[in-house]
Amino acid sequence: MSTLLLQFQPAYLSFGPGFAYKKSDNLKFNLSPAAARFVFVKNDSLATTYGLDQGKNSRFEFGASFDAYYKKQIMENVTFENILKLYSNYLDKPKNIDIDYTATLAMKVNKWISVNAGVQLIYDDNTKLPKIENGVQIGCKSDLQVKQILGAGITYKF
Repeated sequence: MSTLLLQFQPAYLSFGPGFAYKKSDNLKFNLSPAAARFVFVKNDSLATTYGLDQGKNSRFEFGASFDAYYKKQIMENVTFENILKLYSNYLDKPKNIDIDYTATLAMKVNKWISVNAGVQLIYDDNTKLPKIENGVQIGCKSDLQVKQILGAGITYKF
């Protein structure tokens, strides 16, 4: 597991009983009012950045989680996929909701080429990001994390 943790920092493991609804493969959600979540950070220098106590590599949380998935075909060979994950930690500031949203636009150009573009937005008040002004770090605070995704692929079937 330590090799896996080197690549995923932080790594999240969550589970809990709940209620699932699945209208189709394109629309489903899961609500768990009693979900355990573990946060793992192998790198000691990053641990406090993700809300772990100094010298610790993991944190236990207990709260509620909501996961939703929606995929829509916009036109032939073009789909729009949405994934939303919300988590409220009952043990520490339950009104602060952790948000992880991913939107992906996937396009099949022809039988060999596909392209996708997307964005991932993450907000977790435990994650403290460095704030820099004029090239100098002036502190750390919680903020929205944004990741842009662009991919192109070539498919060849044997």
